[in-house]
Amino acid sequence: MERKRYRKVVGNYATADDGEAFGFNTYDRGLTERSPFVEKMMRIRTDFLTEGGFEYLKNLIYSESVYIINPNGSATPVLIDSNNYTAIRTRSFRKTDLELTLKFSNDYTA
Repeated sequence: MERKRYRKVVGNYATADDGEAFGFNTYDRGLTERSPFVEKMMRIRTDFLTEGGFEYLKNLIYSESVYIINPNGSATPVLIDSNNYTAIRTRSFRKTDLELTLKFSNDYTA
């Protein structure tokens, strides 16, 4: 979650008459927060994969369009933020696991 804060002048210039003191209410905020920027993330870790499963997930990692299909059939766009994928170049494939961090593409407001 990322927050942006700024300091504003408390009170209201419109209420200050000629010669009157500039006043403010006790509930006015000097330090104010703008809408927080909330990133929703999901970490996925596989069990040990076979060579075919590893190749399938390699294509997922390379893809520009990745979606999570929800139980109601709707699609939620996500980005693959990080992964521990390493291309295997040897002929003797060892079983390996894979970890992905997905970032939801649409922002949430708090």
